[in-house]
Amino acid sequence: MKKEQTTADKARIREQARLRKQKQRAKKAKLAVQSLAINASASEQQQLNEQAIIRGFDSISEYLMTLMRIDGDRIKHDQAAIGTCTSCKLPLPQGCKAVFKGQFDCSYIQGLPLVASR
Repeated sequence: MKKEQTTADKARIREQARLRKQKQRAKKAKLAVQSLAINASASEQQQLNEQAIIRGFDSISEYLMTLMRIDGDRIKHDQAAIGTCTSCKLPLPQGCKAVFKGQFDCSYIQGLPLVASR
């Protein structure tokens, strides 16, 4: 009987600790949104809080910085895949900024797969 009671007590204590840690993370995430001074609506702030907690981040700023690094890697990969313009030989998507847009072999005429079009 005593062993069953101690097992139940341990489970209760673990659950209380889990809930306490979840509240602490939510509080930290809420404070981080305020310190970032981002222009987000209440629903967007709530979504940021929830996503950061679900992903196991301690703060919104840590979560946003991770997303920024991931997107930066994606942009580098996309730019490498696009390559250079066939006309001006400059790296895309910037290229010549459409100076040679009228030329037949310009990548802008050929349907450039711009990174921003996603």
